[in-house]
Amino acid sequence: MSETPVIILAHDDDKLRQSIRQSLAQRGLRIVELTTIERFFRDYPFVPARIPQCLLVDERMAGRIDAETQGQLSEYQPLLPSVMVTGTIDSSAARLAVRSGAVDLVGEPISESRLFEAVDAALKEDEPRRLVRMLTENLQSRFASLTERESQVLQCLLQGRSNKEIAYDFVVSIQTVARNAANALKKMGVRNIAELQRLVAAVPRVLPLGNAYARFRVDCPLSRLRSQTVDDERGVHSTAAKRVDASAPTGALPNSSGVSQP
Repeated sequence: MSETPVIILAHDDDKLRQSIRQSLAQRGLRIVELTTIERFFRDYPFVPARIPQCLLVDERMAGRIDAETQGQLSEYQPLLPSVMVTGTIDSSAARLAVRSGAVDLVGEPISESRLFEAVDAALKEDEPRRLVRMLTENLQSRFASLTERESQVLQCLLQGRSNKEIAYDFVVSIQTVARNAANALKKMGVRNIAELQRLVAAVPRVLPLGNAYARFRVDCPLSRLRSQTVDDERGVHSTAAKRVDASAPTGALPNSSGVSQP
């Protein structure tokens, strides 16, 4: 049995939103209503990845957000096709639709035939995006199954660090790192780190996994901690050496034990 498509309707005009909802409901579509675009960014995804879906967004609502946020909306296009509803189809609305990555632009007053045409086109565009969502959902579930140490080791491996470097960072044996890495790769369902990198790279950065992957590219947390510890130790040794030198009489030379000889 096929899943009923879901339309995420983002519009702050109550009457128009109700009219659109009623029209789409007659087609047997499910509706998720939003009164702000910020809620879309905060709460997405609203339904499971496997369900056909698209975003129907008010041009005025999208136009009130800044250029950076409009760019953020376009970043959802690999996951979710969108249709923009506008009061007037002009060059300004068209440019906004392009910046946001909309599949189609529908003018008001909205005719049902034009609305259905745009929504059907968006749902057709959703077919390949559904695969990306399902891949992402699967990877997120697998990442969640890792222990904290397995996750840490995997983060360092994804940024290209060797087992030896990771062992040094976490003050454990290379064998322990290799065991954690093997367990992590097995849970992720891949044979090696290169295969995992290809999968993770396909995940849009706007999702938690995509953002997490971006964070993988910075230094491992403990490498910075160890670096700071080494710097601190060097500072202590330097201070101690200065104290020895300061305590030595003028013209005295320190011997190999650090004690000054007259």
